[in-house]
This record gives sequence, structure tokens and C-alpha cells, in this order.
Amino acid sequence: MGRLLSLLAAGCVAALVWSVGPALAGGTQVAVVAVAGRVWLTSGFDVVKLDVFSGRIMRRCKTRYTFPIEIGASDGNVWVSSVENGFVSGALTRIPFEVGRVTQPLVFPSRPLLSLAVGSGTTWALVGPWASLKLAAVDQATRKATLRPLRTRIGWIAADNVGDTPGLFGVTSKGRAVRLDRSGHVVWLAKTDTIQSPPAVGLGRVWVASRTGLYSLDPASGRVETNIRIRGAAAELAIGGGYLWMISLRETKAGQRYELFKIDERAARVIRRAKLPGPVGPISFGNRYLWMGRATPTVSVIRIDPKTLKERLLAENLG
Repeated sequence: MGRLLSLLAAGCVAALVWSVGPALAGGTQVAVVAVAGRVWLTSGFDVVKLDVFSGRIMRRCKTRYTFPIEIGASDGNVWVSSVENGFVSGALTRIPFEVGRVTQPLVFPSRPLLSLAVGSGTTWALVGPWASLKLAAVDQATRKATLRPLRTRIGWIAADNVGDTPGLFGVTSKGRAVRLDRSGHVVWLAKTDTIQSPPAVGLGRVWVASRTGLYSLDPASGRVETNIRIRGAAAELAIGGGYLWMISLRETKAGQRYELFKIDERAARVIRRAKLPGPVGPISFGNRYLWMGRATPTVSVIRIDPKTLKERLLAENLG
């Protein structure tokens, strides 16, 4: 949920006043994606490309607008959404992995981008403002874009960037998991408790989390296939390495407590867990590791061993 609300610390005015869950991360937004021996992250004011082994900065790229929010990878490119201060403008930036020109497939001088979903073949964006939401679809091959109005208020969208789970999925402003067709119409509404974080799509399923548990949904019908009871609110979900990864937040007398869960989706059970020092940021799996962006005390990237769940600092002072 910190994906938008954390921009408060960067001087942006968050528009998620109706949001379905609490802000679980603060400070600069540090979204991360790892692919092809590189780690890409948003530093708060630009996009940084790092060597996956040494953490050396290989490239820095500006987005169309000042504040990059979300990032994803597909089709040999990194896709980044950005907004201007106050969420008055929004754009989608396309950055090739290695060589090539940085382009702007979507630019909205008077509309913000509120959520990004990078699928296989199509990159989707939720275009604000909330009073007149629209769904943008960008063909990754041709970069041709379409824009259609949304009849249902959607807070987050997600897609599978490797194509194992076709479709576009989201969460409504009332915390209902949904599937959307290309025109933005709702295909199904899942029957779960109130969903409080962005969905994760992959391994042939859609994964959503509430305060009472983690659900796997059939992508074709929205039917609940499994419900894994996990205490705490889900802050982040990610898929990779054949597992589902989840960071949860629990309020205790000593303060906030974060935990990382490694989940075997076939057996529908938690197979490993570890405490994490807060605050946490978005997570992503790639290059055989789990990665997490962190904004305090400096902008940094954390590498997490998928077997032991032990952390290692890859790079810091990236802001």
C-alpha cells in the first residue's frame, strides 16, 4: 500500500483517501525489479540500474514526470509509471534493458497514473483522477495505446509478466478482487474477506491477502482454491522461484512487527518465515534472489537469500 502513500514524504499529495488498507511503508518510494543480471529500482527521483553482483550503478534514467512510482519488466524493457507533484500529471516510461532509446508510451499532462501492471505482451495503467478512472493498455510490440473508461472503481491492477497466467486482475475500492477484460469490464468478483494490498499474479493463480488470510483464486472463475491463515496485514506479495513471497505487518505492544513468509503454493502452506527490520518496501523475485527496496535511512536495495531468508545489503545511498 506504500506504493502511492509513501510519496507523501516526497512532497506529493496522495489521492488514496478511500484506500482499502493502511499505509505500510513510508518515505521515498523504492520499487524494485531484477532481471537479466541487473537490478532496477526507483530512487524517488529517477530509475537506477545496478549490477546484480556488485551493486555498482550502471545507469540512471529520468522518467517523464518527477516522481517514479511503480516498475515492472517484460519484452526486454523496464516499464515505469511516474507522477508530478500533487498527482496532477502522469506518464509511462519504457527503458530498454541494455541499449535503445528511452520512450514515453503514455503521457497525461492533466491525469495521474495510479497503478501499473506489466503483463506479457501488454502493459496496463490505471489512469486517474478517481472521479473519472480509465484503463490504458499499451501493446509492448507496437507501443500503440488504447484508453477506455472504467465503470468500477479499481484501486490496484496486476498481471503476469511471463504469461503463465493470462488476464488482468485488480482490487476494487471496496476490497474485492476482480478480473477485468480488455475493455475494463468486470469478468468476476471473488468472494473473500476485504483485500488490503495489491494482488500478485503467477503460477497459474491470482493471489490476494486480507487481515485474516492469503487466498489463491482461479484466474478463469475467481473461485477461492485455497485460504492460508496468516496473522497480520499483508504489506507486499511477490511470485518467483516457484514460490509465493509475502511480507506481513502486525501491531504489537513493542511496535510494528514485519515478517517474511515463503509459501509453497502447491501444498498451500508456509514453509519458512523470518522477521524483518522495518520499514519494508516493495519486493520482487529475479536473478535467483528476492529483492526489497528500502527508503530509510538511505535509499537502498536488500538481497534476500530464498533458502535461508537472510538479508544482505546490495547497495545504499542511491537517492
